[in-house]
Amino acid sequence: MFKYLLVLFFLIVFSQNALTQRLKIESGVSFSSTKKTMYEERANHFQLSIGLDYFDKGFCFLSSNVGYFRKGGKVTLGLVEEYFSSSGVETLYIDCITVNTTFNLKAQLRKSIFYCGIGPRFDINMKDGVDFNNASIHELVEPNIPHINKISIGLKCTTGFYYDLFPFQLGIYCDYLPTFTKTFKNSSTNKMFGNNRTFNIGASLGYKL
Repeated sequence: MFKYLLVLFFLIVFSQNALTQRLKIESGVSFSSTKKTMYEERANHFQLSIGLDYFDKGFCFLSSNVGYFRKGGKVTLGLVEEYFSSSGVETLYIDCITVNTTFNLKAQLRKSIFYCGIGPRFDINMKDGVDFNNASIHELVEPNIPHINKISIGLKCTTGFYYDLFPFQLGIYCDYLPTFTKTFKNSSTNKMFGNNRTFNIGASLGYKL
């Protein structure tokens, strides 16, 4: 999966090379749940992206990123049999490569730069499934997962700040990733359902060109 991420990143870099003013890498934790499904509890996952900032006009700039993140959710299961009872957690995971571009407003206070932005997001489902944290539950419960859509469209809403240590910049960020495309598709009725919501929190390292 990481090789696809690198290919997409370098395609963007080469196409925007003359305009690029800052290269960056972001990494953190994602918190994801899928509303109106059984996976409404929040699941925690890893998130990574690489990107570039360009068209910096002093008070605004554009930012394009490609990255990996896992979205989904989880549900707590309980199983009661004649001679025993057990409980466990079933976690839905959807591994995505995401591509996004945001328009950002920024304000600078000495060496600290604060920003917030919004823009379109395009996710490609590379792998999906469910995990169980309890082996006995896994053996007795047969997962029944509806078809998961391979492509989804949404927004990236982001805010954060970075500190200028020329030529490097260290920062933190918080992203909200609402998805317009429904997560599941019922194969018998073709009805779409499930609203995924994901938050990212992490740290960034930038390099000014």
